[in-house]
Amino acid sequence: MERPSDWSALGFDCDPVPGDPVAVRAGAVSWTALADQISHCAQSLRALEAGASRGADSVAALLEARDEIVDQVGVMEARYRQAGAALEEYAVVLDRAQSESLRAWYAARDAQGELDAAVGRSESFTRSAQDAGVAGADEEQARCTRLAGAEGRGSRPRDGADRGGEGR
Repeated sequence: MERPSDWSALGFDCDPVPGDPVAVRAGAVSWTALADQISHCAQSLRALEAGASRGADSVAALLEARDEIVDQVGVMEARYRQAGAALEEYAVVLDRAQSESLRAWYAARDAQGELDAAVGRSESFTRSAQDAGVAGADEEQARCTRLAGAEGRGSRPRDGADRGGEGR
């Protein structure tokens, strides 16, 4: 599965859970298959005496060393089998951790998108309010200019109409 390259929404410079669970699982299968092959070899060595010709010196020497070889092969088999099991266990944990981190990444990305949209709306509303304030200030300036002009000519507004009803 392709993972995101930008994890900054979660505060990371890179993927916090790197790795490939499929590749790890493939390694587990490979190591377990190798353990199976080693087990088959050990069984073949154990069965060697049954069909062996006792007259050959090489067979006699092999039979003498067989038990030690089978013991060593058994140790190798156990180690490869344990490594395969550990890799399989890790693949499960890695897959789960990557799924959880990906869900967190999607949630953070969506939250960042919502935040960006909210900031955009806020900036738009702020500009609208500023534009309305400027328009309101222009209207207020014009009203004050009219009042000043009327007062300068000696004429006073009647009933305080231009003062918003004040002075009645």
